[in-house]
Amino acid sequence: MAWLVLIIAVVVAAAFVAGRLDDRSSLASHVYVVLTKSTATDNPPGEAAGHVSVRPANYGDAPIFGLAVALHAFGHRRRFWRFQPREQWWTGAPVPAGVRTYPMIEPDSSGQTVELPVPEGLPPRRDPQVILTFRDSNGRRWVRWPNGKLQSASLTRRWRAHRPPNRPPVM
Repeated sequence: MAWLVLIIAVVVAAAFVAGRLDDRSSLASHVYVVLTKSTATDNPPGEAAGHVSVRPANYGDAPIFGLAVALHAFGHRRRFWRFQPREQWWTGAPVPAGVRTYPMIEPDSSGQTVELPVPEGLPPRRDPQVILTFRDSNGRRWVRWPNGKLQSASLTRRWRAHRPPNRPPVM
């Protein structure tokens, strides 16, 4: 009988933790980026790479802060990305001039659409990979990977590594 009570307690605890995790990501789950690929140029076919129009969107109930959009041609997420600095989360290098930041995006709106260069060597039928990083209104940090997966980045090393220490300068 005691083992049955123990099993029920574990199931209830697991359901409670899962519900808390869902509540925590509810603000961030409505943030994504819209890509529009365009190759309209005056150059002959095959010479111009074109551009990608990027528009971050926040259709949640609260604003988001410090949103960064990073464009990559190739690569994948590192296995232990949480222990790496932000620049080393992804195996491929970012596209030159392919990073944009937005200080804040209001609820139920989108950021300004920007045109970013298409990475060289990208096959014509393949979209570039986009990584979004941002903070929700509760101060939690999030990453949306190119496959659409949303993960918490609050415990990662990269934000702490780039912050100046809160100490006065040594004389």
